[in-house]
Amino acid sequence: MNFRATRILAAALLASSCGLAISATATANFTVTATVAANCTVTTATSTMAFGTYVPGTPKTGTMVVSLNCTNSTPYTVGISDGSGGGTATSTRLMKSTATPADTLEYNLYTNVGHTNYWSDPLGYAPTDTHAVSGIGAGMLATATTMTVYGLLPDSTNNQVAKPHADYSDLITVNVYY
Repeated sequence: MNFRATRILAAALLASSCGLAISATATANFTVTATVAANCTVTTATSTMAFGTYVPGTPKTGTMVVSLNCTNSTPYTVGISDGSGGGTATSTRLMKSTATPADTLEYNLYTNVGHTNYWSDPLGYAPTDTHAVSGIGAGMLATATTMTVYGLLPDSTNNQVAKPHADYSDLITVNVYY
């Protein structure tokens, strides 16, 4: 056996024969923390609610599905903007012709299929405005909560005299407040 191996073996035997005993223990504690931030994600089924071709004398309807996930127990409110075309959710939203912006079509968005409860953005109106959709999050991995936005292009007097264009549009923003 070489000299170095002999020294290591001797040290090991000495340590075991001395009966090293632990007579005291010093301890320290630390806390582990984390914060779960409230979070929501929102998507739409498609990027367009298409009413199709409007023929004066016949109103048109459309739908859009909004999907939402929020962290567990997070209260949320979903609002829909007035749009970029002018008008308001509480009266009539407007689609404008891209070619001739002065030419408009009236429409609105609703929380119900009967088109009686318009869907607005609660931050754009009085705090008591109840024309938004609220709920409580079930978790980010839970099945998404889905809401249907019901659109109506009415057969109004203004729509009946609208100029023919194939480019009427409006840009709507879905806002989730949590």
